[in-house]
Amino acid sequence: MRKAPLHNPRWLWLGVLGGWFCLTAGLVAAEAAPEAAPEAAPPAAAPATAPVEAAAAAAPAEAAFPVAVHSGRLLRVERLEAAVPCVDLERAIAAGHLEAGTGDSALEALRPPADGHCFAIAIVEIDRGRSLSKVDYRLEVDGQAFDGIAMALGEAAFDQRRQVVAEPGLARVLFDVPSGAARLDLVPALLTALPMRAVRGIAFAAPGVAVEATPAAAPAAEAPTPAAAPAAA
Repeated sequence: MRKAPLHNPRWLWLGVLGGWFCLTAGLVAAEAAPEAAPEAAPPAAAPATAPVEAAAAAAPAEAAFPVAVHSGRLLRVERLEAAVPCVDLERAIAAGHLEAGTGDSALEALRPPADGHCFAIAIVEIDRGRSLSKVDYRLEVDGQAFDGIAMALGEAAFDQRRQVVAEPGLARVLFDVPSGAARLDLVPALLTALPMRAVRGIAFAAPGVAVEATPAAAPAAEAPTPAAAPAAA
């Protein structure tokens, strides 16, 4: 029996058909396979929000001196419980001294604060070309307003007749406020051509009394030191 030669064209044709069949079956299987679902992105973290309670409990800002005002600089506000030298207005009027700076030495007297009140003295450094009036500002304590009652040049006695200081240097304005005031607000009392700013949060506690006392942390208890064992004889 004769064997078919390896170069028979029929065997070559059968090999080509078999390869084409395998390739077609692979493509059909790949198209039928389901596509893999894309991975889900992790959920975004919620934005952090500041607690409302912390914002509400924040202490109001305290005024830091000196503060620029329309007339110059507010250097400080002093608290005084005692009487201050002041020109007696009734005696000045009776003597015919109606202008500030006249008959001062003979008309000076000690003026105490009202019952349950103390004095608040606003000290202002006036710039050249500026002026300060006794009625430019008022002090507010818990919503209640108090007007200036007298002015003084430098360390001179307070004078109710003095309405305006229009020269450079130190001027003081005297206010009478409740003794229990812990904070003051200096607010404009008049409408002027120059912008006038309010100064809020002025600490005004009595000497030795903190405005906002923060309890100090208790010191940590120290562990007792173990006693040394007696040495062996």
